[in-house]
Amino acid sequence: MNAHDLLKSTKDLPPEDGAPLFKFTDIGDSFVAKFMGRRTGIKTKAGLGEATALDVMILASTLRGDENPPTGPHTVFESTHISQLMAHHGLEPGDAFILRLASVDKRSRFKKFYFKRLQDSDLAAYGLNDNRDDCPFAGPDPSDEWPGKNL
Repeated sequence: MNAHDLLKSTKDLPPEDGAPLFKFTDIGDSFVAKFMGRRTGIKTKAGLGEATALDVMILASTLRGDENPPTGPHTVFESTHISQLMAHHGLEPGDAFILRLASVDKRSRFKKFYFKRLQDSDLAAYGLNDNRDDCPFAGPDPSDEWPGKNL
């Protein structure tokens, strides 16, 4: 084996600096996810301040117009209401929940979300339990393997 073989064997591996973004754009966009953690103090692209990122493992999702809605590790930049919900519910890594964009104020563009914490029995009833083969973070504390944990 030479260096070229090593590079070839890693060419399709994802980067370790984060996860794809999940954007709530249309009313009804939603996901069922496992909470991985929150990161604060992230510099925004526009450089106008700092943001908080919500890291999740999406088990199922719906996006208007998307025939293959995303699953797997994703990051959501928290809106004011998402931040309020996360602070209120105090999720721990591995906790499951539903988050759905419920409304957008036409004047202020304030987004309101539906939130529901789920039990393991809820996930099992819909076939979304921790033992799925396509869930790379399955287990009691998946946050240890989160791609963006060292950012």
